[in-house]
Amino acid sequence: MPWQFELIAGPFGGITEGPVWDGYAVLFTNIENSLIYRYCPSTEDLTVVRGDTNNGNGLTLDQDKRLYCCEGGGEGRRVVRYNDDGTTDVIADQFEEKRLNSPND
Repeated sequence: MPWQFELIAGPFGGITEGPVWDGYAVLFTNIENSLIYRYCPSTEDLTVVRGDTNNGNGLTLDQDKRLYCCEGGGEGRRVVRYNDDGTTDVIADQFEEKRLNSPND
């Protein structure tokens, strides 16, 4: 059976990537615009949950639902955790004393 696709939101003016499900909604990135969106299928609400992501792409959540992102461009080139208060914690930006190139997923 062939897959069927349905446009649920967009277009977003660039590549979207990094989807992660939080139990209620899907979070995904708009790389070129350095944004993270949250789309809730039950309400069809689409919101920007974070800006200035340094071309963030891959996303994941930990057991406490904290959001992690691979920032690939600009001042990024790092793996970060975005906190609810708007701050950002750098988890990794180098390996063996060398700067990360462009972390992804």
